Amino acid sequence: MLAVTLFFIWRVQNNTSDIKWLWAISVAALDVWFGFSWLLNQLPRLNPIKSIPNVAALKQQYDLPDGSSDLPGIDIFINTANPVDEPVLYTMNSIVLSVHPRTDYPVEKHTCYLMTPER
Repeated sequence: MLAVTLFFIWRVQNNTSDIKWLWAISVAALDVWFGFSWLLNQLPRLNPIKSIPNVAALKQQYDLPDGSSDLPGIDIFINTANPVDEPVLYTMNSIVLSVHPRTDYPVEKHTCYLMTPER
């Protein structure tokens, strides 16, 4: 913000243009707009939002009395670049061991698709 303000002050003090109306439009339209858009871009970074899902509320809303869950199913698509360097079995095992247990989502609702390019 300091750099934008100093640049704006420099432009106001060094007005040597013969076409004053064009310079004024440049200052008003470009400098003010870019400074304003930069400020709007920076404001959310001053107070970031960190949301944590309330698992108890989700379970209360979606768990059925018979022990099953009414959560929607999710599909996980994973693209690989080279089936020789990334064997399908190793990739699927790493997904099963790392993603599925950590999601705390019913296993019967997960579907995982592994897409490899054709040779």
